[in-house]
Amino acid sequence: ARGGVSPIASDSVYLTLNGDFEDGAGYWNGGQGGFNGHGSGLSSAVFDTGRGHQWQLGSPGSQDGHIPVGYAVVSRRFVIPDGSTKITFWYRVLSWDVAYSSNTGKYYDTFEVSLNESPAEVSDGERDAAGCRDEGLNPNGKIFTPSRAGLLFCGGHSGTGGEWWDSGWRTVTLDMRHFAGQTVTLYMAVWGREYAPPYYNDQGYFNTYAYIDDVHGE
Repeated sequence: ARGGVSPIASDSVYLTLNGDFEDGAGYWNGGQGGFNGHGSGLSSAVFDTGRGHQWQLGSPGSQDGHIPVGYAVVSRRFVIPDGSTKITFWYRVLSWDVAYSSNTGKYYDTFEVSLNESPAEVSDGERDAAGCRDEGLNPNGKIFTPSRAGLLFCGGHSGTGGEWWDSGWRTVTLDMRHFAGQTVTLYMAVWGREYAPPYYNDQGYFNTYAYIDDVHGE
């Protein structure tokens, strides 16, 4: 992990997120699902990367023609204490594919962070509104202040499919002031989408995966 675990605190109430994943999955839940009724979904698990433990969405070992179709997700349900609580985390996206293709008008491989809305519930309209086609991709050092459920932002490659791309480690902060006293679920997911029948059932091309680390409260 990139650093230590920090608590979210409110008076005498402390909620430890295990956001450095050094204790394994801890309070976090991994999951996966297909896309448009196809595919098994991507893997989601904690790995020791040699620089501590990080949550890995997808797999760097997936080979063209055999890449799972669908999504991988890690989620955490927790209570936001009273007061202005901020949650900061690091993410890194690595991809051979594009997040969005202007040629087809479709989304392909994206990293997505949403609140109280699972990956399968996020719509392309939300992605468009969040700037996931281009200008809203891969924020770094940005503070989001969500006031309702939905997609917060996307990550991914805006270049050409088949080109290797690495976002490097980036960080964002979620200011959860509008959810004080509420129970929320944070979702972080990676998608691998395919639209043509030859690739439907885990026969995808152009791999994408991501890492999450150091999720902590302030």
